[in-house]
Amino acid sequence: MSIDDNRYSEAEVLDHLGDAYHAMGDHRLAGRAWQGAVRILDQYGHAAAGPIRMKLDALRLEVPCHHSAQA
Repeated sequence: MSIDDNRYSEAEVLDHLGDAYHAMGDHRLAGRAWQGAVRILDQYGHAAAGPIRMKLDALRLEVPCHHSAQA
């Protein structure tokens, strides 16, 4: 199945939006934007999902999950 131009454009905008959020230090919104882009691209098996997935992996390394045990 080939990706529709509008859907690809939407994924591309979400990718760039994630880049902008990341540059501003908002890792939560960067991750949400990149996840949206990957979701769209994965629906069509598009190879462009790979580099965005790598951004998400790098983001997880930058911002590790901390589970605090409060007594």
